[in-house]
Amino acid sequence: MLRILYITRMNYFSNKSHVYTTTKTCEAMNLVGDTKVTLVSTDNSLLQEGAKNKFFDGLNIKPFDMVSIDSWSNSFKNSSNRLVNWLETLTTDLSMLRFVFRSRKDFDVLYFRDPTLFFSVLTTKIFLRKPIFMELHAILSANLKRKMTEFLAKRADGVISISHGLKEYYDNINNVGIVSFCSASSMEDFNKVTESKEELRGKLNLPKDKILIGYAGNLSYTGNYDSYGTEEIINSLQHLDERFVFVGVGKKNSNDTKHLEKLAADLGVIDRVIFIHSVPKKEVAEYLMTFDILVHPSAGRRVANSPAKLFEWLSSGKPIIAAKTQAIAEILTNEKNSLLVDYEDPNAWSLAINSIVEERGLKEKLINGANETAKKYTWEKRGEAIIKFINENK
Repeated sequence: MLRILYITRMNYFSNKSHVYTTTKTCEAMNLVGDTKVTLVSTDNSLLQEGAKNKFFDGLNIKPFDMVSIDSWSNSFKNSSNRLVNWLETLTTDLSMLRFVFRSRKDFDVLYFRDPTLFFSVLTTKIFLRKPIFMELHAILSANLKRKMTEFLAKRADGVISISHGLKEYYDNINNVGIVSFCSASSMEDFNKVTESKEELRGKLNLPKDKILIGYAGNLSYTGNYDSYGTEEIINSLQHLDERFVFVGVGKKNSNDTKHLEKLAADLGVIDRVIFIHSVPKKEVAEYLMTFDILVHPSAGRRVANSPAKLFEWLSSGKPIIAAKTQAIAEILTNEKNSLLVDYEDPNAWSLAINSIVEERGLKEKLINGANETAKKYTWEKRGEAIIKFINENK
């Protein structure tokens, strides 16, 4: 049996997309024959079995082995002080190092994506002489973290990049790698929504007589401190008539959307913009099913920003309009399964939105194309591809 230890420092209840994609990836790998994956985090929110069961149920994931370490670093995890944050990072790594060393006989391969678990990874590679595999999600702008990432990637037995652009970048550092997109399509969440669009709008207190342009995700900034590009959609409202309303789901605090609210007010469209606080994974599908059109802005525009949510949207039965970035164009094809637009042109967004409403047959064509694309990207296929790659290179 192949025993994989997946180490992370993620906050299980942060409602961030990587919590779902990481946990879902572990589930998918566990379903591959003769494989056991254990997920370990220094977040102490899942110390009790009841909390674990609630967590798995909330994400609709089949339970598997998970360890929640009661690390000293948890004392600092809510601080915004830069010095305290570094203390948290150091104590997190030391707690994980201790766990990895104690568990050295219980795993064959170490899997990770966070470069700040630096000493834990290096100890596994150099002193425990076990293979390490790194999943790469970004080209980090922070100089130290970027150097740590490249240092570990160079020494990894294999790297798993979440986009072709990211793989091209890291091939110069370690050419033993594959592309495995960070998410996948699944009909399960949408099939569980039994209410009609009208019923859901009443339940969620959304306008029943408007064309809702919807987005569910981060409304603030990426890990590289780039804008997610939601302002592009708000800009487009000035070119659309009063029927169109933008709904953004994913507000974490009042500061998240202040800049967007100011922009909407300056453009005179504040009454056609609705921001909703972040909701549990189960409820996101309900909001998506109330929307008429799903929009995905440029999300930082960097090469590596593979948009996890787009894979889920492919199965939603809703037409998708997205920014034409390199990472998005690896998944979506213009006029086949979506409309791709020049994200720097507000009028391009409005023209695309209008075309879905006005052009006969276009909406159905895009939905059918998205359904076909969804079949290519499943969690089962992702799990199988990663396990095959590990077995070939460990």
